[in-house]
Amino acid sequence: MNKYTEGFSLYNRESEHDACGVGLLVNLRGKKSHQLVEKGLQVLENMVHRGAEGADPRTGDGAGIMVQIPHEFILLQGIPVPEKGGYGTGLVFLPTMWIRVRRCSTLLSVRRRCCRSI
Repeated sequence: MNKYTEGFSLYNRESEHDACGVGLLVNLRGKKSHQLVEKGLQVLENMVHRGAEGADPRTGDGAGIMVQIPHEFILLQGIPVPEKGGYGTGLVFLPTMWIRVRRCSTLLSVRRRCCRSI
């Protein structure tokens, strides 16, 4: 800062501190590409310190990338879904006992179209 900008800036040196890393890559025109996914993975690999980084190296740190699942891919899996744009997808890890699975589905207000054991 100098005598002309002092008091006019939102920047405050005393507010400087380390922060956990976040990477964001998007195509502003909505163009899908494998190159964008590759760059996202590269960002993830290069971020040594992430907000969700855990102390247990065996279980991972919860960091990853989020991608759009193509409608055509879901159809190729044989999963009956409404027309493109009329549904949402997600991953939910449920208990192994079916009575609890049904209870969780009710609590989450979701209708399962496809379920697989892992």
